[in-house]
Formats: sequence, C-alpha cells, structure tokens
Amino acid sequence: MDRTLPLIFSVVFALFSTLHLSGQCTPDPTCVDPEGDGQYCPEVFPPVVRGVAYDQTMTFILPAREYDVGGTIYTLDSVAVDSVRNIPPGMVYSSNSMGYATGKAYCAQLSGTPTQSGDFPVNIYLRAFATPEGGSQLELPQYLDDTSVVITVN
Repeated sequence: MDRTLPLIFSVVFALFSTLHLSGQCTPDPTCVDPEGDGQYCPEVFPPVVRGVAYDQTMTFILPAREYDVGGTIYTLDSVAVDSVRNIPPGMVYSSNSMGYATGKAYCAQLSGTPTQSGDFPVNIYLRAFATPEGGSQLELPQYLDDTSVVITVN
C-alpha cells in the first residue's frame, strides 16, 4: 500500500484548520492498528455546513513504513506539521501533539462555525524524520502533501 501514508496524512489534516496546540482531545482507545499500516477513526465524518457549529475529534496512528531511496532503506520515525493552509474560515484545530511518532495513537479536533461556503484545497506542509538502515535519525526536507485534499463547506 504505497499510498497508505499520504492517505492518512490527507484524512488527518484535511479535516483540520490552523495549527493550535491545546491538548483538549483524547485518543479513542478502541482505534487500533493491528496490521501496522496506519489507521484513523472514525472512517466517516459528518459534513461541514456554513453557519452550523462543527465539532469532530479524530484518532489516528501513523504506520512505521520502510522506503527505498536510491538503494538506502529508510524507516519513517515521525512526522511534524509545519503549516496547514487554505482551511475554511471560522474553523479551529487542536491536537494532543504537534509531532506524531509512528505506531502511537494521537487525536486532533476540528471545531468552529465555518463562515464561507466552497471548496478549500488544503496545503499541508510536513517534515518527516526517518532512520536509514544502520544510521542515525535524519530530518528530511519540508515537503508539501499534494494529495488533492479538499474540504467542502456546503
């Protein structure tokens, strides 16, 4: 599943607006990742409607995946979010962390009252931390998760 990690990033961050660490949510203990390929709960989210209060908490677990880059095997250790841009106005994001280690449950919450209808293509700027086979952890350059995430406010 080469698209598992981008899918999880997309789902996790497409639902949330600007970064605001407050730790008000708690991961759902029933959300587990038995296959180790990443998980998010719930899998279906209520629609976002302009002028209607919205409050949704999500639990997610990032997979510890291995990637072959130029013949070197890297294991993903964690991901940090630098910024999330083009979120619907009126929405607020909170999370129990600003960095996410693989294999551990985290939560994030999107709440607020959207003030504008439309499609909002979300730009998620991430930094990944990985360990090459037999080496020390490296911080990889910032990259844009361009998986075509769009939040639609009806």
